[in-house]
Amino acid sequence: MAPGRVLAVRERRLPGEERAPYLAGLAGRREHARAANAHFWVFEHHHETGRFLEFTEAASSETVEALLDGAPADGVWHEVQGG
Repeated sequence: MAPGRVLAVRERRLPGEERAPYLAGLAGRREHARAANAHFWVFEHHHETGRFLEFTEAASSETVEALLDGAPADGVWHEVQGG
């Protein structure tokens, strides 16, 4: 059986002046993840502007760690199969 996927979750809270540059850099981070055969998603809190959750998903822990560029994740999760 092939190993499951790996998902890292990181929360970011940015002051107002950092929000626009952060958003501008997201496309590049998505492309970097895509080139590594991975996915990168970001969600902003509905009521708290500047509060983000980042999700990085790939086939291996090594790929996820490389995409995080050494920044710590709030959690690293491994896919499981039930049944």
